[in-house]
Amino acid sequence: MINRRKRRYVIAVALLVCTGCSSSTPPSTKEDQRMVTIVSQSGGDWNRVAAADKDYLIKSLGNGNEQRAMLAFTARSTRNSRNGPPKMGGPPR
Repeated sequence: MINRRKRRYVIAVALLVCTGCSSSTPPSTKEDQRMVTIVSQSGGDWNRVAAADKDYLIKSLGNGNEQRAMLAFTARSTRNSRNGPPKMGGPPR
């Protein structure tokens, strides 16, 4: 009986965590909004990001490391380029 309760509790917590991961809500913080703006203005290309925006991204995302900032920027730009969730029965396109 106790194992059943624990199992239900673990399943409920896992469901709550997983449903929060795939949320498609608009950006809520100023940093997220600025990141979306930078990605859209540059077209997702790091080389087209303005110098002032690069400095901001390096300081805020990369903690002073340009490579980290570039990786975070690339991850964000590819996430924005997807057209909705993947279709059932196949890999994401």
